[in-house]
Amino acid sequence: MEPGSGSPLSARAKFQFEGSNNDELSFDKDDIITITQQQEGGWWEGTHEGVTGWFPCAYVTLITEKDKLQRSRSVPNATAKEVVSVGAQPDYRDLVLKSYIESEKEYMQSLLKTLQSLLIPIGASKILTAPEYCTLVGNFEVIYTLKRDLFEQLEREQNEELPKMRVGGMFMNAALELRTALMSYADNHPDAVEVLKKKQKELEKVVKSQDREYKELVLGLSEPLRHVERYYNLLQELERIVPANHPDRGDLQRGSAVFRETKDLCETLRKQKEAQLDFLFVSKVDKVVSASERGSILYVGVANVEYKKADAVDRFVALFTKYIMFFEVTKDMTYDIKEKFTVSGFIVRKKEATEISFDRPNTGEFTLTMVSTGGEVERFLVALAKAENVAIITPTTTILRRPSKNANDTMNQSQTQGAETPLVAKPPLHPPGNSDQQYSMMNKRKSSKK
Repeated sequence: MEPGSGSPLSARAKFQFEGSNNDELSFDKDDIITITQQQEGGWWEGTHEGVTGWFPCAYVTLITEKDKLQRSRSVPNATAKEVVSVGAQPDYRDLVLKSYIESEKEYMQSLLKTLQSLLIPIGASKILTAPEYCTLVGNFEVIYTLKRDLFEQLEREQNEELPKMRVGGMFMNAALELRTALMSYADNHPDAVEVLKKKQKELEKVVKSQDREYKELVLGLSEPLRHVERYYNLLQELERIVPANHPDRGDLQRGSAVFRETKDLCETLRKQKEAQLDFLFVSKVDKVVSASERGSILYVGVANVEYKKADAVDRFVALFTKYIMFFEVTKDMTYDIKEKFTVSGFIVRKKEATEISFDRPNTGEFTLTMVSTGGEVERFLVALAKAENVAIITPTTTILRRPSKNANDTMNQSQTQGAETPLVAKPPLHPPGNSDQQYSMMNKRKSSKK
């Protein structure tokens, strides 16, 4: 029976399997797995205890109708879950999608209205310089186009038969491009707010000429970031009601996690940028190094700094395109500069999970020890990569984790991996094979790693 179309196709685990990638399934010997997809290459997708992921098919044995019948006779009610007809269960996906599409249509009209009756007229009025207008608008039009394309696909998919519906797959296919665009928008948004404050009177005149209110412009510019929550709410609801053996279930589950993480990453980026702007205002760093000399601000945060083997001290770190500076935060919450270095020529190494060393001839070495939570080290390294003429040496090993049943664990994993988190919609590249030999080979591979 094709997964998702009727009675669930089930399998019994012959061996224990501990998933290593963030899209792999974990199970114990004799666990029952509901099959969602059977791909060539030796890897299948299935659902176990509410989690959907990939696993080597050599680790399981399909349960036939004869097996189910014999088991139901020998152990009454033991296989009730195995023989229940999925097609007979209520399926409210069409109602959920219909309701979502109706509200989404209003949202898309609101985005278009902001673009056509506010942003474009502001650009035509010439009250902002070209850089100011680019900062105000950001990539709003790109986001509108991506969301419109996804919405149109959903409208078409709504007409598909339920067993063939692939809503999760659609969102996963669009996830990487949307995440990139939204994170860029979130990073720019605090700068856009500064333009709103700086040119409020001029902007109010243009907005009023369009029979709109100024607050509509403010809310319209923040709408793309507030809307991401709707995506993962929809995917979460569909995952909850989709049959356990449906081929789209894995992508619904992954898509829900991806868009929840995207929302949190965007929120983190926005707060970081706000902190950077607040620092520039409060610290009076212009008196230390001019804006043209230091370059754009890339990162602000706190670290334990050890310089030239002296005792480590807590410092506020400010990284710019051309400079890195260390400040002591005083009791009256001002910033007292202690050290400043041009970044050009530094060789930077990630020594431990939280330790980053800077070394350069004639300057000496200093080490930053940063907090390990929330992906702080990775965010600093991403920012450092934008600095001028810095060589960054990091371990090449990528740590991959199996799917978490805890939503907070999943979110923390994404924050640690940052913007480069892979979005998996298809089976990962695993060794081919469809025999018990694969089990032996994989056990040897795991043993060799220990």
